[in-house]
This record gives sequence, C-alpha cells and structure tokens, in this order.
Amino acid sequence: MSAAKQFSPNHFSDSQNFLDKLQKDEQGFLKLSTILKKNAGINMVLNDKNLTLMASRLNSLLKGLQISDYKQYAELLDKPNSKYLADFIVALTTNTTQFFREPSHFKFMTEKLGEIFARKEKQKNYDLRIWCSATSTGQEVFTIMMTILNHPLMSKKWNIKFLATDIDYEVLQKASNGIYQESEMQGVPDHCLQKYCNVFKEKDGKKYQFKDEIRESIRFATFNLLTDKYPFKHPFDIVFCRNVLIYFDRPTAEGVIEKLAQTLVKDGFLFLGHSETGMMKTKLLKTVSNAAYTKIG
Repeated sequence: MSAAKQFSPNHFSDSQNFLDKLQKDEQGFLKLSTILKKNAGINMVLNDKNLTLMASRLNSLLKGLQISDYKQYAELLDKPNSKYLADFIVALTTNTTQFFREPSHFKFMTEKLGEIFARKEKQKNYDLRIWCSATSTGQEVFTIMMTILNHPLMSKKWNIKFLATDIDYEVLQKASNGIYQESEMQGVPDHCLQKYCNVFKEKDGKKYQFKDEIRESIRFATFNLLTDKYPFKHPFDIVFCRNVLIYFDRPTAEGVIEKLAQTLVKDGFLFLGHSETGMMKTKLLKTVSNAAYTKIG
C-alpha cells in the first residue's frame, strides 16, 4: 500500500494535535533514532528535548508524504535503497558553523604549512591535498582556503586539491555556491573580503560570493563518515573533521577517527573540534596542539 493510500486528511486537521502526537510517540522515536544512527551515525537519545526536536523537524516531511505517524515513516525508510532516507537525514542534521570558528586551529595550520611545503618540495610533489569532511554550509571550507592562500609561501606552483564533503546534500549546494549574507561574513578580515569575494547589493542587503577560481578549485561531494572504508586514491596532507563526532557514540567516533587517520600522509595533520579530544584512541596520531594531531605511523 502506498503512503498516499494510508493517508487520511483527519490526521492533519489540527496541526498542533499532530505535532503533540509525534512528540509523545516514544516507540516511533526509537525506531527512527535507530535508523538515524545506522545510516548517519548520529546518536539521538530518548529524552524530552529530542522528542520535541524530532517532531518539529519531521512534522512537515510527514505531512508532505501524507504519512500519519512515525511507524509508517520508519517502514518507508527501512526499504532497500529508500529514496526517502536522504531527506530524513537532512531534516535531523544540525549545521552550525561560522568563518574562522575555533581560530587557534587556523593559526596553528599557518605555522605548519611551512613544514608541509618544505617536505613536499623535497619530494617534487606540488599537490597540496586537503579534505574537509563535515563541510556544512561551507564557512569552514572557505576559511581553510583563505588561510592557505594567505600563506607567504603559497605560490602558483602549488596545486590545491581540495575535497569538501558532507552527508547533507542541501548544505553542500549552499557551500558550492559560496554566497553569504553580510551578517554571515562576520570574522572575515576586510582584506580577504576584497581579495577573494565579489560583492552584490540586493534588496535584502549586501551579499558576498567567493570568486570562481576559488570555488572551482574545490570539489564538493556527498560522503557518509560511516562508510566502511574511505576509498581515496591519494592521501591527504590536512584533514578537518570538526564538531561532528559529538553527535556519534564513542565507539562510532573512535572508528571514524581511525579511518580519518588512515587517509593522512605521514606527518599530515588532523583537526577535530575542541570538545572532541576525549575520543582520540588511535595509535596512528599524536597530539601537537589543542584538538590537532599529526600522523606518526
């Protein structure tokens, strides 16, 4: 039976009642939270806050699909290659980011880029490979780019190979467009705005877009950190995975860190969120700064 045939208009005659019903459905919540953890790694525990969060974020999705409860929705999501799964993950993914967030990382990266350039110069390898594995709406990606481009040793001989991934295809679209409201550009130095962005004045205010040559040097792609093996042909010099592991349980987070470490070149650098340092268990990395690690094996 299709989702449309299961629908009865009476289910949604009172939006508040429908929302209240979802918020009280603990069994349905547990079914969906299990699907979320299995497919996105997000550990959404049962409590009043998360019951409200899930209901508020899935409310309109269920109405759009003409589904009256979590049980029916879970049945759709559990089907092989469910076309509804991506929208479910997007709805329950939290994307909080800003330019130059946790700025000590970018100061440290600037210091270590000199070592990376010198090491690669000896190898006659002029490809600088970076992976931002939790791209969100792109602020972190463009912060990394500006930090690299501003480095005094950066020159045209270096080829920046930048991979930017996220499980959420909607935020990746915004990131790839590279367009931000003036209010979103807080913290970006004026000289970077002038050098790397085009400015547009519109009715709703000033907007900035990162220039074509910057956006086109970044490859944006969907990627799930729960993938068994990370199938990258070349190892990375720098990997960022910040403020996403906090949504995973400890075994899942530790497994992701192990796989991230394996994607690095020897002496490459991994950056985690400052609140994620307690999840570091791998013997492949050693701490070199706050929530920054280098590969030793």
